[in-house]
Amino acid sequence: TERRSLDPYFAGRAGVAEDLRKIAILTRGRPILAARRREITRRVAALHGFYDRLIVFVADGRPGQQRARQQVFDGEALAAKFRQATSAMQRDIESFTQATRGEQRSTFDRALGALGIAGFLALAIAGTLFFNVPERLRLFYAAQEDARLQAEQGANSARALAHVSDAVLLVDEGG
Repeated sequence: TERRSLDPYFAGRAGVAEDLRKIAILTRGRPILAARRREITRRVAALHGFYDRLIVFVADGRPGQQRARQQVFDGEALAAKFRQATSAMQRDIESFTQATRGEQRSTFDRALGALGIAGFLALAIAGTLFFNVPERLRLFYAAQEDARLQAEQGANSARALAHVSDAVLLVDEGG
């Protein structure tokens, strides 16, 4: 009969509304969990309606209080249905969580395998470069040195021929 004694009830209602809002966000995109949330929301609304009726009965005076006392045990059936709905949602959440963990483990294993293969390929490339690049550089510098020597010989021959007044015939190794 004291209105202030209902403050915890109304605070709890606000908390339930906030919890249902958060659950709605978390179950978005998951049809089974969203259906469970809707069922829980219906059960919560039924409980709120039941308790609101009891509050009104108590506020009506002695006859209403008597009626509220008689109906208080009727709320047990509503509470049982609510517990049933929350238990079903909890089972679905646990199932979803296990499936998600399995998917995460599979993704982790695939990523680890891909990184291992990429690392092996990187080592193979590095090894190939480590052994092939010095030989290629040696061949490149040798070819450059040969080209330089030929250029010097050609220049020397050209200088020598510039001072010769007789005819000169040049023959290579092939005749």
